[in-house]
Amino acid sequence: MKLVITDKTKKELFVAILQTIKNCSSTVNAFFTANSLQIQGMDPSHVCLFETILLSNWFNEYMFNPSDTANICCNSGLLHTILSKHDGSSITIEYEGEPETLNISLEATKTSDFNKYFKMPLINFDYELMFIPESEYAADFSICSKKICDITLQMSPFGDDVTITCGEESISLKTDGISGDMLVTVSTDDLTEYSIGGDGVELTYSLNYIAKMCLTNKLTSEVTFSLHPELPMRMLYDLHNGSYVKFYLAPKCSDN
Repeated sequence: MKLVITDKTKKELFVAILQTIKNCSSTVNAFFTANSLQIQGMDPSHVCLFETILLSNWFNEYMFNPSDTANICCNSGLLHTILSKHDGSSITIEYEGEPETLNISLEATKTSDFNKYFKMPLINFDYELMFIPESEYAADFSICSKKICDITLQMSPFGDDVTITCGEESISLKTDGISGDMLVTVSTDDLTEYSIGGDGVELTYSLNYIAKMCLTNKLTSEVTFSLHPELPMRMLYDLHNGSYVKFYLAPKCSDN
């Protein structure tokens, strides 16, 4: 297996994807096929599921040999730390057969810079790839990723949970705790896309997890939220042409 990223924007995007993943899980479970790289995993509490698919044409170079193992697992924090050192260099990740280490090369594009090479130990971890069916949601809205990132960061000091209410003319996000309450209302005019069914939706989620999933706005300029009372909330970062990053977050159970 070998993948190469030389495009500056995609290098930064790949590092941002790993940054977001490492906030939810200490491991990266990668599955390779001839056509794509799929990354999937859950947080330790099994509250949040993440899935990333990058098609082979997303990379500047992508090769997968059927004789190589299709599934590897590694430490997400260490992988992010290594790739964060690219400093404009091209990124090459490769292995052969059934490896114990992952070979990473950061080769300088300028003669004044230095090449860097890493051997990263892999983890023996049994993970069964989950199939996530497409579902119809009761409410969908797309919002500027920077704005939702700022909102969740501002809310974090006030409470542990956030209640999202989707109405006909606006959505609202509310949190409360011993430090006080915070309510944010967003007009539908400020949303790129918005659709609701019936009388709307009101659901409560862990604010900490949403803040982690919105930590960076380098993935895409917009993020789409999909809510349903009987389904985990879906957050979609659409990377276009079939590539994406998705998060699924279970709602908080009512005490009533």
